[in-house]
Amino acid sequence: MLALELEKTLKEFLQEKFKDTLLEVPKKKASELQVLRPIKVETGYLPPESASSQVPCIVLRTSKQEEKSENDGNIEVRFYVAIYNQDTSEGYATLMNYLSGIKNEIFSKYVFEKFTVTYPCRLTPYEEQMYPVWMGEVVMNFEAPTINRSTLSLLEEEL
Repeated sequence: MLALELEKTLKEFLQEKFKDTLLEVPKKKASELQVLRPIKVETGYLPPESASSQVPCIVLRTSKQEEKSENDGNIEVRFYVAIYNQDTSEGYATLMNYLSGIKNEIFSKYVFEKFTVTYPCRLTPYEEQMYPVWMGEVVMNFEAPTINRSTLSLLEEEL
């Protein structure tokens, strides 16, 4: 439940941050005019539509949640990014700017309700690109509250 709450919070945050940034959408035919739109932000997995209708997009998903002790919880979130650009130099640069932008925006906010962003953080452009779609990921960690005996006691009292 905490992981889903964090994902929802991050999705809303990124949608707001990137709402005015327009990126290219893949053309279905070479003769079509170029269309621009804001990057889509989804949690979990992309809806079952054609890939071309999803790009550009950020999909964020919890990859690991662990509790090291009664007061030490951690959630690792992966931000999968896909953008479209037919120019090889510009496509790679745009991808790297988005990977860095996600990291920078999240670290600038630092605290998301009950979650605090922590290190390590990793940015990875994928080795094999599906030109003209460019993909990569950002992996970030967040301190999260844990459910311990005292928390359970409080919850039971409220019920």
